[in-house]
Amino acid sequence: MNPATRQTRNRRRRLVRGGIVVVGLALAAGAMAMARPWWPKCILFSATGLHCPGCGLTRASTALLDGDFAQAFAYNAIWPAIFGLFALGFASALRQYVRGNPAPARSKSVWLAIWWPIGFAVLFVAFGILRNLPWEPWSGLAPHRLTNRA
Repeated sequence: MNPATRQTRNRRRRLVRGGIVVVGLALAAGAMAMARPWWPKCILFSATGLHCPGCGLTRASTALLDGDFAQAFAYNAIWPAIFGLFALGFASALRQYVRGNPAPARSKSVWLAIWWPIGFAVLFVAFGILRNLPWEPWSGLAPHRLTNRA
């Protein structure tokens, strides 16, 4: 097979895979929007009255689907980090899928392999503790509805 034919075939594969990704993301967004009434409640909050670090993420997702970033931040202030990390990982996996590249070898960097996940876990646990403190400004980290909005 000559190089021009191979290049054309690879380009078609990328277009097909890219189309599959776009259709899949559109279907996932539509399913999320339709499933709003059935999204689950937080089990920890229902049992103890304490807000876990993820409490409010479902409502934040709903607010994000509506384009209301301020309300999403009021529901869960750590959502930018969570969704940002998810988006980076998802984008990287999609890029590899569309290009047809195999998964890269594991990084040998100690920072990426060990310290970064540990640091994020510590941040997540600290956020869970701080949002349950009854004093200002920490009480503002608990999920709440914004008032007096124009």
